[in-house]
Amino acid sequence: MTDQQVRRDPSDDEIDIGALMARVWATKGRAMIALLVVALAFSAFLALRYLASDKNVTYSQAFDLTFDGIANGEFPDGSPFLISDVISSTVLSRVYQENQLDATELTLDELRRGLNIEPYAPDHFLIVQRYRSRMNNSNLSAAEATELQQQMQSDLRTASASGMLLSLQLPDGTLTTEQAREILRDIPNTWAERAISEKGVLELNLPIYSERIFDEARFESLDYLVGIELLLDNIGLVQENIAALKREPNSTNVTDPETGYKLEDLEKAIADVAEYDLRQLIDPVKELGLARDPDFVRLFYNSRMQELELQQQLWHQRAEVTRTVLNSYRSEGQSAASGNAGNAPQASLAPQLGDAFLDRLLEVSRQGDDLAYRQELTKQVLEYENKALDVQNEMAEIELTLASLDRAEENDEDIQRYVDQVQQRLPMVLETLRDYTRVVGRIHQQLGRQAVGTVSELVRPMGGSFAETTPRAVTSGDVKTLIALLVLTLFGAVFVSLIADLFRDRKAH
Repeated sequence: MTDQQVRRDPSDDEIDIGALMARVWATKGRAMIALLVVALAFSAFLALRYLASDKNVTYSQAFDLTFDGIANGEFPDGSPFLISDVISSTVLSRVYQENQLDATELTLDELRRGLNIEPYAPDHFLIVQRYRSRMNNSNLSAAEATELQQQMQSDLRTASASGMLLSLQLPDGTLTTEQAREILRDIPNTWAERAISEKGVLELNLPIYSERIFDEARFESLDYLVGIELLLDNIGLVQENIAALKREPNSTNVTDPETGYKLEDLEKAIADVAEYDLRQLIDPVKELGLARDPDFVRLFYNSRMQELELQQQLWHQRAEVTRTVLNSYRSEGQSAASGNAGNAPQASLAPQLGDAFLDRLLEVSRQGDDLAYRQELTKQVLEYENKALDVQNEMAEIELTLASLDRAEENDEDIQRYVDQVQQRLPMVLETLRDYTRVVGRIHQQLGRQAVGTVSELVRPMGGSFAETTPRAVTSGDVKTLIALLVLTLFGAVFVSLIADLFRDRKAH
């Protein structure tokens, strides 16, 4: 056998590409049938799934919460803020009635069950990407990476705290798109209006008296002299309110929308009432000793006189003790003065003056600086003596009032005319003071809203965030699944067809 006889033809081991492609192409009919069957089966599955599923529509709207303190979960007045309060039963009931939803197929319970609220951060993706790009740095230590992670979580909490996403899921056809949009906008606005008007969450954290402290029935039940004293005390409370409001930022720019008063105008107007309007009532009452029940008034002022005498004695004692400490300090030095302040005054006057007063003297004695210590003691002596003088002046006025009562009983003059004037003018003064007190309340509310604006700015819808999601028979995920099935079906059909053709050829030979 020669070498040429033994050598095989190399072409016997080569694959004929043309013949192979021809065989593959020959399977196109069967492959198309397989693709068609899979596509029809998948379409039938989608149709059955769509028909069997509930046709719910989801409406959603994002909102910005714009008031101060939201990052700490608080309203401007310090009260706690809970996002669940936005869809409380009270809010939903009002929205349901105002939108006349009882005329639709939607019930209040269905509205409540279809609503969902959650924190919303529109910049969530950007915040995560920014921190991840920094954390991917291989040069970061474990501590630095942990710190970046904590900062990212803090930023995400802050971003989501200022936003919320309100969504409503209902069966298709229950509401129109406009109705759903209006409901989603009304819910936060109703909640904000209720929080402001009923809970006062935007008011300043200041105790403000209302016009009820000048209730006319209350003053008519008191005697003239007692009622006027109470009236003057209440005027002082309102003036303290005005002084507190004037310390707030930008308070000088706030104007009452109904009267045009500013705080300066209001302060002057109330002072004029106390100085002039009431003076016309006080002077005749005190001079003539006008009283409905003189015995009761005399008993009231006698009791008041005894209280003032004790108060005056206390101020004199405090001044004397402080003066003793000061003199001892000057003569014996700071250490001796401290000893006297701690021993002698406490031993002799502790039951009368109290521990708080003596502790204050000891605290002052430890200040160290000789001149500052003596100045502080001298200042305290003057303060106590001035308070004793104020009490003495009040006692002198009471003595004059008691003397006028005695004169009124001794003199048989006709004082009915003055009584009529008091009864006529007092209600007018009270009404004027009630009006001014209402102005104080309105300015107080305006200062509270100044930082956040109106109700619509307490919670503001994000523009372009309203979305309506309707159920679809075919989703993008379904299309991707179908494409994957068709690709697998194509390769499977071609492979099976080639194997079948191969076996058929072998059987034929």
